[in-house]
Amino acid sequence: MRVLIHGGAGGVGSLAIQVARGLGAKVTTTSTQADYCRQLGAERVIDYRTEDFAEAGPFDVVLDTLGGQAHVRSPNALRRGGMLVALSAAPILPVAPPSGVRVEKPQVQATRERLERLFQWVVSGRLRPQVTQRFALEDAHAAYAAAEGPHGRGKIVLEMS
Repeated sequence: MRVLIHGGAGGVGSLAIQVARGLGAKVTTTSTQADYCRQLGAERVIDYRTEDFAEAGPFDVVLDTLGGQAHVRSPNALRRGGMLVALSAAPILPVAPPSGVRVEKPQVQATRERLERLFQWVVSGRLRPQVTQRFALEDAHAAYAAAEGPHGRGKIVLEMS
């Protein structure tokens, strides 16, 4: 299966790359941080500033963690019968997707089995959460500002003393 993950260097994208690879997918991602994304398991990294991700298709699945124009243009990267998974809250396509393309906004169900599988992947090193910044709880405003900034990398953690 060919998968395109938007925002591969971000907190969700960095985990999605690893999970997709762990499930056997060929992973392409959009990012400006190519080396980092390749270390996570992406086979191809598209620099969205200079390349059109739709030209790298067709993909079986596009995982949209960004929304906006990436979301609106993502159906162009899918094969007929492909699926656009929209994790971002908005916008959802303002028009009907092309024929044969499904758009899904998943409702994630955390089951014991799924959590145990992810836990085992973390313990074995197969899944490596990318914590790149830590803030004291009283500095939550700074953590929020860092999360809102462009080109995030990995997860931000608030620490309680």
